[in-house]
Formats: sequence, structure tokens, C-alpha cells
Amino acid sequence: MHAEPFVTAEPFESAPARSWPDAAAAAPHAVPAWLHAFVMEAVRVAAPPAYLRWIRAAVGGSVRLLDVDQVLFFQSDSKCTLVQTAAAQAVIRMSLSDLRRELDPAVWWTIHRSTIVNVRAIDEVRRQGDGRVVVQLKGHARTLRVSEAHERQFRQM
Repeated sequence: MHAEPFVTAEPFESAPARSWPDAAAAAPHAVPAWLHAFVMEAVRVAAPPAYLRWIRAAVGGSVRLLDVDQVLFFQSDSKCTLVQTAAAQAVIRMSLSDLRRELDPAVWWTIHRSTIVNVRAIDEVRRQGDGRVVVQLKGHARTLRVSEAHERQFRQM
């Protein structure tokens, strides 16, 4: 016995182009509920995380919107977090632990409990005479100390 091929009433070219999850969302009754839930969860998990892109920061008496990619490092004291770009310093009222959760860990490395650095901004990592490791940033005079707990990130370099 031969099965007939699946035939639609419309030509293939005129069918709207939709991804499977979109089609399943548009007509969930056409797909078993368990399969629909499984696919929706798989799509959610597979989606890349949304990392922080912009920061509102106080600069003098004004508030500026800073692109996170332009930030060299974040450094926190007891009350505020310093945001350092190549051109300016700004202050935000966001803790480093909150920033760590929102920044891309492939780009932003914790080098000290009070400092997160943009890896793209690192020019050089060196050990000083006293054995401490410091990071020199591109186009910036300041060096940042790396704590012993975070030195392992630079051992492969």
C-alpha cells in the first residue's frame, strides 16, 4: 500500500516563512501541549543572555548614559561604584555584585573584590618586585592591583 504525499492547497512559495517555535506559538492546539512546552523551554534556554549595555552614571552635576563597552573598569568603595572610561570618571549607585550578574563574564573579569575590569582594555599584566600582580590598561596611566585570589585568571597569559 502506498501513502499519498502531503499536499497543500497553496503553492510552497506563498506559505508564510515562520520558524517552528513561532508557528507552534501561533497555533498551540496543533501541537501536543507537552511538545509545545518542551520546545518553548528549549528556545528560552538556548537564547543568549541579555547583558548590560548602558549605564546611567553621575558625572559632576549631570547624568550621562555610558556604553558599557567604553568602560575600562568598575571600582567600588563602601558607598558608590566608580565607573572609569578613557575620557572620564563617573559614579553609580550599583553594587559590584549586582554588576557582576549583569555583565558578560567573558568580557568582565573580577580582579579584586572591589574591582571588575574590561578584559578588552587590558594592555599588560605584570608581577611587581614585591610579587603582586598588576594590570596596566590601554591608554590609561593607572594600574590596578590583582588580588591573590584572582591571579589564576592570568596564569595562562
